[in-house]
Amino acid sequence: MLFRACCTNPRCQRYVEVEGAHLGKESACPACQQSFRPSAPFGPAELNRTIRYHILERIGGGGMGEVYRARDYRLDREVALKIPLGTGKPSRDLLERFQIEVEAVRRLDHENLCKLIDHGVDHVPPFLTMEFLQGGSLEARVRAYRDASIGEVLALVRTLAMGLEHAHRHGVVHRDIKPTNVLFGADGRPRIADFGLALLTDRPLEARLTEVHQVLGSLLYMSPEQFDGARAAIDRSTDIYSLGVVMFRLLTGEFPYRTELEDQNRGAIIAEIRDGLTRVPSHLREGLDSRIDAAFRKATAPRPSDRYHSMLAMADELGEMLGVPATDCLRSRQIHGTAAADLSPTVALPPGADVLILSRIPAGSFLMGSDTDAFGDEGPVRRVTITHDFLLGVYPVTQAQYRRLMGNAARPYFDGRPTAPMESVNWLDAVHFCNALSEVEDLPAYYRIDGENVTPDGGPGYRLPTEAEWEYACRAGTLTAYNFGDDPALLANHAWFQDNSGESVQPVGHWPAHAWGLHDMHGNVWEWCWDWYGPYDPSACIDPTGPARGTARVLRGGSWHHPAASLRSAARVSWEPNETQMLTWWFGFRVARNA
Repeated sequence: MLFRACCTNPRCQRYVEVEGAHLGKESACPACQQSFRPSAPFGPAELNRTIRYHILERIGGGGMGEVYRARDYRLDREVALKIPLGTGKPSRDLLERFQIEVEAVRRLDHENLCKLIDHGVDHVPPFLTMEFLQGGSLEARVRAYRDASIGEVLALVRTLAMGLEHAHRHGVVHRDIKPTNVLFGADGRPRIADFGLALLTDRPLEARLTEVHQVLGSLLYMSPEQFDGARAAIDRSTDIYSLGVVMFRLLTGEFPYRTELEDQNRGAIIAEIRDGLTRVPSHLREGLDSRIDAAFRKATAPRPSDRYHSMLAMADELGEMLGVPATDCLRSRQIHGTAAADLSPTVALPPGADVLILSRIPAGSFLMGSDTDAFGDEGPVRRVTITHDFLLGVYPVTQAQYRRLMGNAARPYFDGRPTAPMESVNWLDAVHFCNALSEVEDLPAYYRIDGENVTPDGGPGYRLPTEAEWEYACRAGTLTAYNFGDDPALLANHAWFQDNSGESVQPVGHWPAHAWGLHDMHGNVWEWCWDWYGPYDPSACIDPTGPARGTARVLRGGSWHHPAASLRSAARVSWEPNETQMLTWWFGFRVARNA
């Protein structure tokens, strides 16, 4: 691609066309012949009429785009700026692929994934900017990891698995996991980068770009199903396979193929991949635990159904070998029970819709409430301590989860949306769900239910969070009105509410998770809590559970139907717990458990 760079000779200062590969390299100005290192302004003008970016040098590229080191003048930092391949306006297919990459990285916010900073899909050429990582790629460290301890290798692979687990929960399959796409920051932490081949699994099959027989990926890390080019066969197990190959290479310094890695042997390598790999890490490195060979075989099984069912499962198994606790994100079994008639087993549901996912919330203290609310029921602000770790649903309970367990005991107003939060349920419905889920999980029920009287018995069963637990988890250590800041103008990038929901409940997990890994704490549906509604007791500062009695139960979080003020971390409303005539389509819930 050609850029316009200004000669640095003060007597010349002419703009000349420079190939992207020559940016930052010693060059001679064609006008004055003076040597200079060309750099080029790029991007739309800011409000002050200055260009935001200045491209300094080309740092990499692939089949879909080129990556440059650039200066971001607004943020006063260096960024990695990516542009699609080509010299002018990109083709329709390339532009669609680039838009998918932007959408993929926009969804993600995890410490092990490279972060999106800015994008300009409508700019010519389109671009995106991400954090600039100066530590080089994992490819450059393969030899070092071959000589490192086995524990170091397994810890790195586990770290990558947790980043990919986050991506998969957000409907993103990377599809090109390899050491060149793992970059290190100045802090030494690896980040997975380059989502140029990403697949968005929550898009309808006919809307996905890849043609039926189009093969995308890097040969030596590709799974068997990728060679068939069948879109329906590509899912998170594809990334699991590729990560297994990465693990083999880091442990041994070689690839797991018996075939020599030469171009003329491409067909033989593909045949090995399809038939099943026969070499295991211990064939090339002595002293390996047999469990490592077993983990490699499971990750790279020819049939996707024989692999780990999730990156989280792979990470937990590696963690067992390292002697570290299981990951903080815990999964229940798939919710069983009679499926509703419109929820056949063939319905493709993203993670979080058919599997209940819990996140561990650590014990701690926070400032609960607000003194600035319009209704006067959020104060006084007081420091509250949660003395115990607890588990909380990463998402609100979805229609699919609720109706697979409870059948048609309650019908949502927005019926037929399996990945949307279950709504139109009263407090008593939510409590019955908790006990039913406990039974499925072979856990003692948390509640004793006698008609409309509910008494907590304690124990390991599922329950509703207390109001204090809910606000503590929502804030995730913040003191601002929302867990992303104070500005309600930013709410449209974090939650479904009155201004952007289209007057309807929306699928869970669309917006990025907050700092503690929870989604939809602001908006989508109000969420039932355990507490009776009433004024705060200023003296109740240790694990408060609300008034001893009342006529209405508390709900938190705001909904798709409500304005920004109702979505604040401290906002609260109430409703009768056993209402059956006026079930509102903005009431839902998420479950909790004692850790």
